[in-house]
Amino acid sequence: MLPENTFDENVVISIENISDYSADGFRFLGEPVSVGVKGKETVRLNQPATLKFKIPNDQLSSIEKEEDVFAAYFNGTEWEYFHPDSVNLSEGTVEFTTYHFSDYAVGQLSRQEQLKYYAQRMATNTWAKEDQEKNFVAKFEGYLNDTLADAYGIENKETTRKILQSMAKQIPYMGGMFVSAANGDELEFAENFSSAAGKIILDQMKLDGDFMEESVTIASTYGKMAGDMSEDDYEEALKDIAKGLATTIISKNIAGKMLIAGAEIIDVAITDWKDKNIEDAFSAYKNGADGEHGYNLDAGDFEQLKLQMRGISHKIYSDGINAYCKRNKISNDDLTEEEEENIRREIDRKLKQEFDNRIAKEQDVDKQKEYHEKILKMFEDRGLLEEGSFGYDYGITLEDRIERLYLVMGQILSHTDKKFTTSTTAGEGEISIEDVCKLIGVWYSDRTNGKTQYFAKLKEMGHAKEEKATSGEYAWVLTEVVDGSNDSEWDLQNLSESYTYSPSYGRGAYSVTTTYIGESDDYYDPPYVNGESLTVQANWSTPPDVIGKDDVVSLSGTITATANTQSAFRWSGSTGAWIDNTRLSTEDGKTTFETNDGNNYESQSGTVTASFGEGSEGAKRVIEIYFFSSNKLFTQYVYEWKAVGSN
Repeated sequence: MLPENTFDENVVISIENISDYSADGFRFLGEPVSVGVKGKETVRLNQPATLKFKIPNDQLSSIEKEEDVFAAYFNGTEWEYFHPDSVNLSEGTVEFTTYHFSDYAVGQLSRQEQLKYYAQRMATNTWAKEDQEKNFVAKFEGYLNDTLADAYGIENKETTRKILQSMAKQIPYMGGMFVSAANGDELEFAENFSSAAGKIILDQMKLDGDFMEESVTIASTYGKMAGDMSEDDYEEALKDIAKGLATTIISKNIAGKMLIAGAEIIDVAITDWKDKNIEDAFSAYKNGADGEHGYNLDAGDFEQLKLQMRGISHKIYSDGINAYCKRNKISNDDLTEEEEENIRREIDRKLKQEFDNRIAKEQDVDKQKEYHEKILKMFEDRGLLEEGSFGYDYGITLEDRIERLYLVMGQILSHTDKKFTTSTTAGEGEISIEDVCKLIGVWYSDRTNGKTQYFAKLKEMGHAKEEKATSGEYAWVLTEVVDGSNDSEWDLQNLSESYTYSPSYGRGAYSVTTTYIGESDDYYDPPYVNGESLTVQANWSTPPDVIGKDDVVSLSGTITATANTQSAFRWSGSTGAWIDNTRLSTEDGKTTFETNDGNNYESQSGTVTASFGEGSEGAKRVIEIYFFSSNKLFTQYVYEWKAVGSN
């Protein structure tokens, strides 16, 4: 199927079957086809064309799983595999879209080749996420060093790094800061950045003795040590610290520079590395191309790449212009030709910058691929990827099953002090992939509350964290509750002329109403409607006051969209719980309850469990229950390992 304006001129399309073909690990379903335009060797399209393959009836019965059916493109040397847009075994059809004509096929991809495919995707996405966090720290480190030195006399770079690393982990939750960066509001950005940094400073001081020593100068600004603060003291201290940071940022004329850095970090991403079309363009730019993916250019020739991307460029430009107009609350018709051209030039600059960055870091991506290939091979060899096994519902895709295994693996590694190795044998102070796979199997088969069988196996295998021995009757005792109503952040967000936010905080009871207060505008479909809103509410049970080393912590949570009058917007809400840096999960591995457009704003609920284990004198652990809708509300329950009944 060809959309209008696919070509710049009238053409004659040719489709021919290919009779000479082969590929290791790929069972062709029907014959491949060569799709082209008569008189042209390479063809790239202005609009995506849809190709639909019919699987021969005599081959349908041998296909057990839709997830095994892949599409393939021949690059002149070998077949490249990718996910089709749809597979319908009842009708025997496979569909996908493409921006270039070439040789295509559909078939069953062997599990070995599938794992290579997913390892590459995971490698690229892992690198992209880690690179974003590193970029955040690198761009802001100098600014925050100067700010802390001027505001509080602190010149400890390790302190700065701790603050920024914590902020980097919260990038998905820093909406207010990023909106102000995108809008170019220096004052609002400085206040949002300072509020986020100030909260991290206070929370670290409350929980980290080493950090307290480094930051004693900050503590002196409000006269009380963080560990002794009451709830009111905390709010006042946060205001004081944020004010001090913001004042310095503005007075030293670095707000503009920080704002630019923030916009660079969080601006609309040009490179969606999951998009095969982006990967194809990147490959042509990196290696050059002689017909591969419809490109003909020398390596590094970005100007030629732009011209030949055609429909992909149109889509990237269109998405960028739409995002710009939405962010600035204008219609596309309000833009002059010069303004549109400026946006296109900026998009080109960013795309080239991101491609160059990927080339410079390609060695890191290759290492990640090898790392993930070893892990996935072990998962496969140990039967951990089988559909229907280990609590997987039939219909859960292989990619989703892989993501769940990585989540469980992350939880297991958080329960040990040992260093993970992809080797099947481990040295001193290491835990092998072999042992991790065994523990994953126990994790999924353990139906007890709190995974007691799993924790017993972890200890039996010698991988449980070693805690300093204590004498007498000890337990984890609740010593403090930190209320994260985030009043200052909500106040900053409510300075917006387009939205109002009405949060309600209670321990275990959270809700937020987000309302559009800008002008109604029926230019868009669906239209912007003044007053459209969404109210999301989350409720959680309360953690116990005392937790024994063998006790199971069980928390029940629910999230509901209690009122929804949205028209143009698609707000959402999510909630979950943490113990220190580990997400709590339900028996089937679920860590987050969400209500959003993707699930038709259905309510979600569940019970998450975990065990604290044994501690050492004075050790602390934190349960955090969080709720996010436009911004974050949270409650932290701080426990200390101490003699039961001691003060």
